[in-house]
Amino acid sequence: MCDVLAVMRSLAREGMATMAGTRKMFIAREVAGRVAATDVGGVRHTQDRRPVREPSQGRLPATRQG
Repeated sequence: MCDVLAVMRSLAREGMATMAGTRKMFIAREVAGRVAATDVGGVRHTQDRRPVREPSQGRLPATRQG
């Protein structure tokens, strides 16, 4: 029984480490994308991310123009 618990703990640690690594990779990609989107003049261009309409909503909220 102790061996089974040890294996389960090991697998849990491995899974948590994998999830943490995946999160770090996601953050690194986000930062790299933002840096790449910044041009020499310092004007930052971002992608147009419009909200997704859910079935309960009638109209989409107005987006900011900037």
